[in-house]
Amino acid sequence: MKTLEVLRFEVEYQAKRWWTWLYFAVLLVVPFLIATQGAVQGPAVSGYWFNSAYGIGLLTMIGGFLGLIATAAFAGEAGARDPESRMESLVYTSPVAERSYIVGRFLAAFVLTAAALVMVQIALVVGTLIVDLPPELMAPITSATYLNSYIVFALPNAFLATALFFAFSLFTRRSVTGYLTAIVLFFMSLMVWLVVAGKFGRWDIAKVLDPLAMSVIQQLGNTTTAAQKNAWQPWSDSSLLLNRLLWITVGIAALLFTHFRFNFKAASERKSWRRALPSVEAIERVVPLAVPRVTTSTGVGVRLQQLGVITMQSFRHIVFSWGALVLVILSLILAVTGTM
Repeated sequence: MKTLEVLRFEVEYQAKRWWTWLYFAVLLVVPFLIATQGAVQGPAVSGYWFNSAYGIGLLTMIGGFLGLIATAAFAGEAGARDPESRMESLVYTSPVAERSYIVGRFLAAFVLTAAALVMVQIALVVGTLIVDLPPELMAPITSATYLNSYIVFALPNAFLATALFFAFSLFTRRSVTGYLTAIVLFFMSLMVWLVVAGKFGRWDIAKVLDPLAMSVIQQLGNTTTAAQKNAWQPWSDSSLLLNRLLWITVGIAALLFTHFRFNFKAASERKSWRRALPSVEAIERVVPLAVPRVTTSTGVGVRLQQLGVITMQSFRHIVFSWGALVLVILSLILAVTGTM
């Protein structure tokens, strides 16, 4: 019962945030524009049906990449809001058990992500109805095509991403960790495609190890004819199903690790250790301390100097943080692999 209360509270809390609805709007508008403008060239050139299982699966995956940002926001907020708002001393001592806290918060983030990804399918349905393509490039519109893409591509990726983003944000006590994990997850999928599949030609391994199943769609696009693309169904692709099973298992393992390793007492002790200051014995003063009189200045020059100091300190904090280091390393890897 406590788990459901935590779930309901978290969903209602995040639903009141304006940026939650912004993510929903973006995941509705951007995939619609991609489907009606950018994605029409593929069927026109290759000759496959725009609304085939392959075509809708490709567009669902592209929408899922955008959804990683929303997932990072939902999961990071659920995992790190209490420490960042300095409310953990109240929440961690409440009657709510760790299990209810973890499961309720995770389910709330996953429900919000799944609901946001429904916007992608709505955009694709509307786009299919109004897209300007010849009749021979359009298949009969069936709900199963969109439902299968949502179940096979969108939901497993959402589950894996939510589990990883939530776990890292919960343990690091920083919501920004969710965004960094999203970058790592996306680049990991990209590297598997570019290196394992593209460089070494091991599509069989890449299709299984790719966490977002990007390699599955890429192989279909590169190695199959238009007729094969039109006949392809996700439930008949054994490599895709094995990939989904593997990474759903990874997501479950991340949740189990979080469940067994996280507890309120340890989190509170870690907070106290970080903020603990060395004890200094009080020194008795026998001589009065003279404090000189200081003339304050609030002119434009002083304000500009303060602005410059704050700007430089913030810049150094961002540039030399470990998150920036991760971004630099991933950018270098992408630049190197792009020249292969």
